[in-house]
Amino acid sequence: MAYTTFDPNNTQAEITLSSGNLTATVNSAGTNFLSLSTATPQSTGKWYCEFTITKPVGGAFLLGLVPDGFTASDVPGFTTTSYGLYHDGTFYNNGGGVDTFA
Repeated sequence: MAYTTFDPNNTQAEITLSSGNLTATVNSAGTNFLSLSTATPQSTGKWYCEFTITKPVGGAFLLGLVPDGFTASDVPGFTTTSYGLYHDGTFYNNGGGVDTFA
């Protein structure tokens, strides 16, 4: 099985990648909306991803699905072409909470 890894060229400085770019660690508390993306965008077929969040900085996190070309300075769920799931279960698109998962 080939894994899609995080892209070290599209990762903010506050994030350290390890374990062959499969693990991302935030280095500084209090930093908001840090982003990173995968090295191999997927556009066809079925996709599967799995995340384990062991210690969210400040208790918050946001996971997202974004289009190819999305940069580390962008926030998933705050553009018309991206989607983000916030730690409280709110699903975002275009900057607004559009649904809640409990």
